[in-house]
Amino acid sequence: MEPPSVLTTLLCEDDVCETVAHWFEQRDFTVEWRRAGVRGFDIDATHRVSGQRWILEAKGATNSNKNSTTFGKPYNQNGAYSRVSQAYWMASRWACLESLKDVNIGIAIPSTYYFDNHSRQ
Repeated sequence: MEPPSVLTTLLCEDDVCETVAHWFEQRDFTVEWRRAGVRGFDIDATHRVSGQRWILEAKGATNSNKNSTTFGKPYNQNGAYSRVSQAYWMASRWACLESLKDVNIGIAIPSTYYFDNHSRQ
């Protein structure tokens, strides 16, 4: 099945990180985020008062490399499945680490037809 309509704006991983970072900052968190391809937590947010910490693995709906031939093109069913799977795998890996036992762990992915298909089941 094909998506019902053409997407108007595709968020790459950097866009997803920036959007989520802004969301946290509006809620009094300090936030560090890494550009796509840089190792580490994609988003690391700590609340200024409570100390509550969140780490997130982010994925985008298109390639983050503006020089790539796939930049600006949406991932298809297989591409979205692969990225959602990678995000869940990384988050589950972190959840097993003793050093992160008191940290909230999550994923940040865009809402597109294919990403929604794989993340809401």
